[in-house]
Amino acid sequence: MPIHPTTAGITEPTINNTLRDAQQKLGAITDTARIDAEILLAHLLGRSRTYLRTWPEHTLTIEQHSQFLKQLKRRLNGEPIAYITSKRDFWDMTLMVSPDTLIPHPETETLVEQALAKIPHDARWQIADLGTGSGAIALAIARDKLG
Repeated sequence: MPIHPTTAGITEPTINNTLRDAQQKLGAITDTARIDAEILLAHLLGRSRTYLRTWPEHTLTIEQHSQFLKQLKRRLNGEPIAYITSKRDFWDMTLMVSPDTLIPHPETETLVEQALAKIPHDARWQIADLGTGSGAIALAIARDKLG
């Protein structure tokens, strides 16, 4: 097994090894260590999490491994994944987020469901979603109602 030049003495940075090492480190701060590691690495590589499972032996470049370690450090310091990747899946959309916006959470989807249940399908309606960050609630309701 070849050794990566920047990681002499350390396990080769394949997808599998990188995820395993990250999961071990993240396990100290979160119950979703494996998922967090996969999301970060998939984002960095511009691939799906399925790709990571399909090609576990793929070796990362020096730059990819270095960038991943920087992202991992941010996560280990408590930064939310959504801020590291600048995106968050919500409803059936992927929203851009930053530290200047609120990150939509799963409970927010429940709020959208409740709002949609109260808006008659044949009614004319207007909704204001002011100063809430990413606009996730208004976007989800409009997407559903405007179809």
